[in-house]
Amino acid sequence: MLRVFDGAADVTITGSLSALRSLADGNDALYKGEVKVEGELGVAQQIRDIVAHLDVDLEEFLAPFFGGTLARRANIAGRDLVGWLERTRERFHENVEDYLKEESELVPTDEEVSRWSADVDELREVADRLEARVRRLEREGRAS
Repeated sequence: MLRVFDGAADVTITGSLSALRSLADGNDALYKGEVKVEGELGVAQQIRDIVAHLDVDLEEFLAPFFGGTLARRANIAGRDLVGWLERTRERFHENVEDYLKEESELVPTDEEVSRWSADVDELREVADRLEARVRRLEREGRAS
């Protein structure tokens, strides 16, 4: 039974549906300002934990409106669509990464970054040895 509550809210959470849904995977939407939380953060965290553990049975929700068979088909179609979208997102990510690294060469490959880091480390060691040598020569020059 739902009741109306006219008191002040302990916490107010605002944002787009996609931004609110993204909270289940982390707090990036909060850091980007896509979701705003006003009030008691402890209550907001409890709400986030509850929502993250919800297991909504879409088929059970749709059955009274469309009948069991149509609800079942809609549920299967929805799961298939979500799977397809996830695979498509992964392939798109891989393709963009390959394009940026291999074809356009706008982003260095992991091997190039490792090689560059090793070169920088080697250069730093050489500079440190050179600095030590200069200091030693300066001390020797003062001693003479």
